[in-house]
Amino acid sequence: MANIHVLVKQQDASGKGWLESYYGYGAYGVYRIADEHQDMRLDLDSIGAETLTAAEAKSAIFSDAYRGYIKIKTGNAITDDFPEIESDEDVPSSTRYDMTADDIASGLSFNKILFKKYIRDRFNDKAKDIVSARVGDLEQLSFEQQKSEAAAWTADNTASTPMLTTMATARGITVSALVSKINTKVAAYNSAVATKLAEQKVLEDEVDAFTTIAQAHAWRHQKLGLTASTEQLAEDSSLGAPASKIQF
Repeated sequence: MANIHVLVKQQDASGKGWLESYYGYGAYGVYRIADEHQDMRLDLDSIGAETLTAAEAKSAIFSDAYRGYIKIKTGNAITDDFPEIESDEDVPSSTRYDMTADDIASGLSFNKILFKKYIRDRFNDKAKDIVSARVGDLEQLSFEQQKSEAAAWTADNTASTPMLTTMATARGITVSALVSKINTKVAAYNSAVATKLAEQKVLEDEVDAFTTIAQAHAWRHQKLGLTASTEQLAEDSSLGAPASKIQF
């Protein structure tokens, strides 16, 4: 069975002995799961892991290369995927590898994969905040049923509303008054979701528009606070200081 490669936050990978560190970039890392650890006990969803192809995982090493070449050190997991580089295992070294056009393209692609992971994870947290900000567990558990009954009653005020009838009776208000409250909450919820989804899609569109690694690194400098290389900062004075924190 082939190795599995995943992209996950480094803090969520901590203490997971079945994850072998492959490459780190910002708050995230690419990890390899060897054959002997691949069984039904793996729960990648619980750590927010995203599965990568072997080619996508390998491309991670090109993603931070602004200068068109990388230095590969012997004795780490990713070295195994570069058999074209000869090294003496008894002499720790760092070997220069000049990237091909395909390597540069795959490095750009990995930046897009990673930055979209940043974006999705941040907005997944924002979505949870929208749901849980002002309501308790019971409200969350019953919200879909409340919404469904309110929509049915709004369309036809003779519709059956067992949950809303019970709630309205207990609160001493009419079903009509309760439906009005629920519809107001639904409208506010939909508006909040639409706003955040629009923000997410704008950011994803920005990432999709990258055509060079330099553009990707400028974006991360400004949006993620991951400093661009010394060479890029010297060549592009418009970048200024990196963001002090993630800007979304």
